[in-house]
Amino acid sequence: GTAASSALSPEYRNYNTPSKAADTFTQFSLYFVKDDVFRNYLERNHLSETDYFNSGSPKAVMVDNLKTYQDGKYYTFSMLSSFENCSATLHLPEEKEGYSYYGYTFDETGNVLYSYGLKNSAENDALKTIDMSPEECCFLLPVNIGASLSVPPDNTECSTEMGYINLYYPYSMADSVFAGLKKDTSYINLPDERPISDNCYTRLTFQSEDHTKTAADMRTILSKLSLPAEPLTDYAVMVDQERALMTVVNIFSYGFITLISLIAAANVFNTISTNIILRKREFAMLKSIGLAPCGFQKMMNFECLLYGFKGLIYGLPVSIFITWQIHRAVSGGLEMKFFIPWYSILIAVGSVFLVVFSTMLYSMHKIKKENIMDTLKDENI
Repeated sequence: GTAASSALSPEYRNYNTPSKAADTFTQFSLYFVKDDVFRNYLERNHLSETDYFNSGSPKAVMVDNLKTYQDGKYYTFSMLSSFENCSATLHLPEEKEGYSYYGYTFDETGNVLYSYGLKNSAENDALKTIDMSPEECCFLLPVNIGASLSVPPDNTECSTEMGYINLYYPYSMADSVFAGLKKDTSYINLPDERPISDNCYTRLTFQSEDHTKTAADMRTILSKLSLPAEPLTDYAVMVDQERALMTVVNIFSYGFITLISLIAAANVFNTISTNIILRKREFAMLKSIGLAPCGFQKMMNFECLLYGFKGLIYGLPVSIFITWQIHRAVSGGLEMKFFIPWYSILIAVGSVFLVVFSTMLYSMHKIKKENIMDTLKDENI
């Protein structure tokens, strides 16, 4: 099908230089979804049913979420940037007696042409190739797009290949959509009605409490009817496998994080508690010259803040730098925007001050009951 080249997004222009033609040629896939599923889809996305259930000229919901792999990296972006009241024309090429359809090509200005082979009996059935414009050999189906979303309806397919745009309609609007077929029989004698079913297929999705048993029963039924069971796919099995893999990854990840955190907390506890014990004579001297308990507590609180902030001043920039390096490594094969994990940073900041203050309180509690004079006389401290 073709859409206006002016509607192309900047991201698409960066990865695929558009042609000079006024219209851009791209692949469209049309999906007709059960009405109740489509209504729920519209309701979740705050879209009115009026335009999409209009039998006169139903609009489509476009899922324009393309993925491509270029230069060793995956990219995800939208092909069209402007979709409000956007229209496109779908081409449905026909193959008739005496002609063989071979595919499409482009002329010098970027307009699409469809290649047909014409058999000429006068030349011993030698195959000649002729290129025709869409108006000369295709049914033309105009479509209107009402909204663009990034996620398709539940339990539906979505082509994410480069150059594919997905259009979704309610199932009851199928006849209304194809009622707009137009043709020009200048070159090939096309029938009045196009057999749409030749290029369509039906996909059924089932929900079951016991998916394993249901899938096995379906395969048995298909086998008894001598029908192939290969197209039957148990998506629940795939989801369970992905969940199991994520569980294993999470166990190892969180286990490693917990181990490192405990080691770090033990080092902080040991360092601060040892420092407090070695400074017992200093604390006893301060108390002997009149430092009040509340003043002593304030002094220790300020020391805790100093320890915490000093550690964060060094640690946070290093952690952000490491996060950036991890992002660079991952983004080499997968498109991903860099972000600072503020939630994790807040947890780390809170944990630092929690460990520092709890260690300080524990150490101060140990030396609190010691006699000032005995501490000053102790030469081993």
